[in-house]
Amino acid sequence: MKTLLLDGSLIRQIPDFYDQLNILMDRDKTFLLAPSLDALNDALYEFSPRGAATSTVEFQWIDHELSREALGYKTTLEWLREKVNQPGTFNQNFINQQISDLKNGVGKTYFEIILEIFADHPHIKLVLA
Repeated sequence: MKTLLLDGSLIRQIPDFYDQLNILMDRDKTFLLAPSLDALNDALYEFSPRGAATSTVEFQWIDHELSREALGYKTTLEWLREKVNQPGTFNQNFINQQISDLKNGVGKTYFEIILEIFADHPHIKLVLA
């Protein structure tokens, strides 16, 4: 099984997470992973070979607590507010509900959404270290 190390101490904002993934996944400069949760989900399918019964890659996220903080409430709220400022691009009602949920303590942070996306890929093992 291939092991890739994500360094949480280098993640201070959303684009930093994707910069690390681009390096780890050895992305060609013409096909870099954009800072997008949809792009993350799509990229993780690269590790889902047909017929594999076990994990094919392990991501070890060292200093993940630093990333949890960096991609936490404040960053998530800013990210959602940026989406609200793009009418016609995103479902405004859905984004406003996400903002409300986040403010009321029941919404998910960007970090938590990333964890959910990784969990949706059974051929990937994510270790928080």
